[in-house]
Order: sequence, then structure tokens, then C-alpha cells
Amino acid sequence: STTTYSYTLTVKDTYAPKIKIQKVASGGGTDENPEYLSGAEFDLFASKQEGTETVIDESKKLNTDAYVSKDNGLFSLGNLREGVYFLKETKAPDGYKLLTDPIRITVTNNKVTVNGTSGANPEDVQPNNDGTYTITVSNSTGQELPHTGGSGTTLFTFSGLAILAGCLMAGYSMRRNRERRSD
Repeated sequence: STTTYSYTLTVKDTYAPKIKIQKVASGGGTDENPEYLSGAEFDLFASKQEGTETVIDESKKLNTDAYVSKDNGLFSLGNLREGVYFLKETKAPDGYKLLTDPIRITVTNNKVTVNGTSGANPEDVQPNNDGTYTITVSNSTGQELPHTGGSGTTLFTFSGLAILAGCLMAGYSMRRNRERRSD
């Protein structure tokens, strides 16, 4: 007797696009020729649910030993599967401010979305010709505060003390002269 077996194999095609980050200077260069930045460092985290909120899962740090090219400001996050990720800048390029909020990257159904964070515009990111998604992240230099307490204040301090000492000596001298006249 012959027994026939039938097997069903279901393969789920998991969407995992290649994602790159491009660092540019905020307000630097033009749209056609931006000022690219290098020297930034990031940590990439998977997310977790806390009630109705999606938050960073600090225990799920993903490897992002990426080199930011100074020629085009690009570095690769690799292929990310469907899910929500948070990209935190841990070191800003020299002379620039660290991003205050993590960048939230959502990968779903053949779509990559960046949600309202500092440094990246909230938008659906469109794939390049090779299918790679590039997210542009900008850093600003911030406001430069005026220098205070420099050597220029030393001259004013000693001048003020000299004037004060002169006034005290003149007052003491006038008092002595009055006392002599009254005797």
C-alpha cells in the first residue's frame, strides 16, 4: 500500500528595505548642493508598546557601527524589517548641536515614514532608483552667545577702582582741610 503525503509550505515575504541617513547642515548650502556633515554618531533602537504609546526599547539597541562619509554625509542603517525604530544621535558633528529628540522611523507595507522629530522632516520617504530609502537629517549650529568675562573687563575694573580711590582720597583731604579751618 502506498501512502501519499501532502505538505504546505507558507513563506512570508518580509519587507526589509535598505535605509540610509544623510547628514546635512541646517541652512548650509542649497537644496541642489547641501553642506554635508560627517562625525555624527547614532544608536538605533527597536520599539516597544507601553499602553497605547510606542517608545524606545533601550534593551534592543541595534548595531549601527556606521561611517558617515564626509563626501556625501551618508551612512547606512542596513535593511530594516517592518516595525518602528528610533534613531538617537549620541554625538553631533563638531560645531553642531546634538539633536534633542530621537528620529522615529516606521517601516510598513512597502513604505518608510519619518515622524515629527527634531532634525528630520515628518514625511513619507520615497525610494531612490536602486530601492534604497534616504532620510535627510540636519544639524544646526545654534545661537552663539557673546563672550563675557574676557580681558577687556580687567581695564574697566581697575579704572573704576582707581576713580573710587581718587574720590575717597579727595573726600578725606577735604575733611582734613575743614577740620584744620575750624581749629
